[in-house]
Amino acid sequence: GFNHANQGVPITGTTAGFDFTALSVSSDASWAVPSVDAAKSEVTLSFQTSALINSTNTATITVTGAGTTDTFFVKASVAPLNIVKLEDDPIRSRTYGVQQNGLNRGCVVVIDPINNTPVACVTVGKKPADLAVSRDGTELLAINCVDETVTVLDLATRRVKDTIALPQFDNWGAEDTTADVAFGPGATIYYTDGSWAPVLRVFNRTTQQVTQSVLDDGNGFGDFALSPDEDS
Repeated sequence: GFNHANQGVPITGTTAGFDFTALSVSSDASWAVPSVDAAKSEVTLSFQTSALINSTNTATITVTGAGTTDTFFVKASVAPLNIVKLEDDPIRSRTYGVQQNGLNRGCVVVIDPINNTPVACVTVGKKPADLAVSRDGTELLAINCVDETVTVLDLATRRVKDTIALPQFDNWGAEDTTADVAFGPGATIYYTDGSWAPVLRVFNRTTQQVTQSVLDDGNGFGDFALSPDEDS
């Protein structure tokens, strides 16, 4: 199994000069370990999820300080391994895979291909279908069919840095549909949607708009590939 990558939970509602180092945190589950990162003003959660057996697991995190106590809950879902796409990292000795869990939220798994060992997993949207890694190895995109979103991962931290709601995404049936995604030049993302005849969309991350839609002779795009310079 995979241990989930660390997650940060922001600490909000504090006053100027608040002493984050005075906070204490605890968990009622051994698989979710909290700590306070005063520099980032957050509770950092590290996980030991690889040995979990139950399909659904819940941990209660308690934060105490300044005379108050707050709690929040962390849920971990375990599903059979179902990797549908793989992509190599151009910089690191890492391979990334898309893990689907039906129509539920899936994840991106990180594998060490040299030692053939699991490294981590990161939760993304519902029914992720494809992924792409930037040429400089800084970002990963995962396109989610049910959410009609693209999850952007920071590969240095293995954290979600953005979730893009796609303004145009036709979907003829969530159970049967799929989608593809790729980095283009500059702020461009290419993706195909989930329509019966998938449409190729050109999306600008800066304006958050689709700048072009292409339908291939009415049959759609089953997949697509870019040239090494990402211009065609």
